[in-house]
Amino acid sequence: MTSAVDPTRFCDLARNEEPTCTTAAVVAIKDPTGAQSWGCETHAGRALEAIAGARISRFHDASAAQRLLALPWNHGGGAGLGR
Repeated sequence: MTSAVDPTRFCDLARNEEPTCTTAAVVAIKDPTGAQSWGCETHAGRALEAIAGARISRFHDASAAQRLLALPWNHGGGAGLGR
């Protein structure tokens, strides 16, 4: 996985009632059904806390991924990374 942010990829995790997020996506979140979406650190954190069984599947920013792994959603202390 690369550490550089993909400048062409923007956050897809904003909720329907929110305006489109124009922040660069740094991690991909995969839910238990296998659906995957890229998001900024803020929206990825919200998704990880709201979706049971969601995991980080890919990332462009290792620092952001580490900060997200430290959030309460990863309460089990496991890797929090999925494939």
